[in-house]
Order: sequence, then structure tokens, then C-alpha cells
Amino acid sequence: MNTGKSDLNLLGVLSLWNGLSNTTIYRDSCSIVNGTTGELWPSVEYLEHVEIFSSDICGELSFQHNGTDWLSNVKGKKFVGTDFMFDNGTKYPEQSCYQDGKVIPSGLRGISKCKFGAPAFLSYPHFYLADPIYSTRVNGLKPNQTLHQSHLVIEPVTGIPLSAKAQLQLNLYVEPIKGMSIFSHIVPTYMPMIWFSQIATLTEKYSSMTNILVTIGSIGTYLGWALFCIGLIFSITGFVLLYKTDIMNEDALRQKYYYLSGVNIWNSVHHNGFPDLQYLGATQKSTNVVGYQSTQDGITKKPDD
Repeated sequence: MNTGKSDLNLLGVLSLWNGLSNTTIYRDSCSIVNGTTGELWPSVEYLEHVEIFSSDICGELSFQHNGTDWLSNVKGKKFVGTDFMFDNGTKYPEQSCYQDGKVIPSGLRGISKCKFGAPAFLSYPHFYLADPIYSTRVNGLKPNQTLHQSHLVIEPVTGIPLSAKAQLQLNLYVEPIKGMSIFSHIVPTYMPMIWFSQIATLTEKYSSMTNILVTIGSIGTYLGWALFCIGLIFSITGFVLLYKTDIMNEDALRQKYYYLSGVNIWNSVHHNGFPDLQYLGATQKSTNVVGYQSTQDGITKKPDD
């Protein structure tokens, strides 16, 4: 049985039975060990069918999703037994591997190899959902969905089973036996021997605990999304402020560069467009500026040699 350590979706699912991954009782995919034992389930939130492996029949029983049900304010996903479970492969080809040699009408599954060769067959009570040929040969059968349907109700997120109702019927194949007069006039028939019903429901105490567990999980989910949104808002705000700070720093650098590098190349006195020697650190008597000279008329360009 998987513990869910490596994959929570496999929690409680059997992978081996008697040390083998298949039962050798049925053919092909029908022999694969699959399904839970019914007590421990993974999350079924996104599943449309679930399986229970039963060692009594050396195989699995499949239940199909069919709506929801409530137990003490806890919403559960409902799975019911349908005609798929005991189909002979006519309607659902994947079920044909349960047939061993002789194909019988839908509604029964042969389990003889699992019962040491006994002519035993499994069905729903009163041949519910089975081919009508079975009920016509036995008096007193009244198949009824309300009375004879099997179902499971499982909390979808936690996988906690809320209620279960498993109902099955054991049938024996009887036919004339040479040398035994008591069976000489018997028409070959699948005779119901016994049918049983197992019902389990989660108590009020554990239903309340399950409700609290589900509520905490929901709060945690919403809280996680809220924290994510808050973090996203702060991140965006931080990026915006950082961007604005970079822009302001670039503007400040530009202004600083202008004031430090700016050179007044205009003569504030004569406005004649020649460099101001005093601004450049020279005196009016200096004539060391290349290309220009200081005269009584001001700064004039030196004549070409």
C-alpha cells in the first residue's frame, strides 16, 4: 500500500497483493492490482471514478462519480456502483477481460478461480442492473435502485470517507448433474445464495472535526492568495519607487555636470563672443592665450604671422 510519501495522489492505493502486482486470476488489465482497501483515500477532487480492491473476489470494484451528498454540513463527492462494474464487455469493452472462456450476459462476474473452482458469481442484490434473463428464471426478485445500489461518499479534498454502502450478492451456477436425480429437472440457472449490505457512516464527532479541517484548509488557501497579492503590490511599488529614484539621480547628475563643466565663453563686458580671460583664470595683461591678445581696445585676435 502506498503511504503517499512520494505522491499524495497514491495515498492508500495498493500496488502489490501477496507480493505480486497482478492477481493471475483474470486476463490482461483486469488482473492488475489497483484501488484502495476502502478506509484510506487520496484526494478525489478531480477523479471521476474510484476503485476498491477486494481480496474476497481477487479484483477491483469500480464506482463512478454521481453528484454530491452532505453529512453534518460536510460536502462529499458521491460515487455509485453502475452497470460498468459487472459488464461482460458488450457495453464497456475494457471489462471483457473478466470473462473466462464462456461469455455470460452482463450483470455477473465469475470468481470461480478466486474460490478454488467453485461455480461462484458476484452481482448486485436481486440482479440489479443485470441482464433481465437472470431474474426471469428466479421468482421473487425485485431489483430496486434505492434498496440495492452501492455508493461511497468521500470528502473530495482530504479523502476522508463520510459514508459507504456496499451491497453485493453471491450466486451459484446450478445445472443438471449426471447421477443425481434431485438435479435432473433443473434448468441451468444462476441461483442467488445470499446478499449482504455493509453500511458505515462517519459519527457526528468526527464529521465536525472533518468540517474544521476542511475550513482550515480553505482559510489557508485564501490567506496564501491574499499574502501573494500583498507581496505583489509591495514589489510593484518598490520597482516604481526605484525607477523614480533612478530618474531623479540622473537629473541631479546632469545638473551637477552642467554647473561643474560649464564655461562662460562670452565677454560679459563687450559681448564680442571672445573668451573671458579673467574667467579662465588669466589677467587682462596676460597674452598667453593662443590666438588672442589683450589690447587697449579689448581682446583682439592675433594677426597671422
